[in-house]
Amino acid sequence: GGKAPVLNHAITERATGELVYCLDGDSTLAPDAITKSAAYFADEQVVATASNVNILPERTVLGFVQRFEYLVNHHMKKAQTAFNLEYIIGGIGSMFRRETLAEVGYYDTNTMTEDIDLTLKIIAVNGNRSSRVVFAADALVYTEAVPSFRSLVKQRTRWKYGRAQTFYKNRRLFFSRERKHTVLL
Repeated sequence: GGKAPVLNHAITERATGELVYCLDGDSTLAPDAITKSAAYFADEQVVATASNVNILPERTVLGFVQRFEYLVNHHMKKAQTAFNLEYIIGGIGSMFRRETLAEVGYYDTNTMTEDIDLTLKIIAVNGNRSSRVVFAADALVYTEAVPSFRSLVKQRTRWKYGRAQTFYKNRRLFFSRERKHTVLL
């Protein structure tokens, strides 16, 4: 059925804690990643965290390019969190308050990027003034580099198309005048 229904089943039927951590199958955690992600939830406004995703070292040009891309992304996500503009809690190493997931109806199955879609649903329902989605820069997660240029193009095309789907689906967030959304959002 795809990733979203599997995550929804795991969250509603198997997970038991107040916080839910999701991890992609091709990724691994640093030993303290969950603890560091969970620490952000001491702030009652935080409803979700995105881990700091690193590409595993690979001695190819394509691997190096992807590592550089993720390094740039690291700095952008730090800035987005600083300005309360984070809008992607990626599937690799994401943590959520269970009550927030229940409130928004869990992952939707009608977009290619269920992680972006879920994050925007959370922002649409809760806003970004009294609740926050943040980048947990110190919570490290590792993933493999895409092995070929063709695979990289296919992956990035899927990500961009899925983001466009999600933006269209949540278009009311653009230039929202609701008090729960900041002007910068």
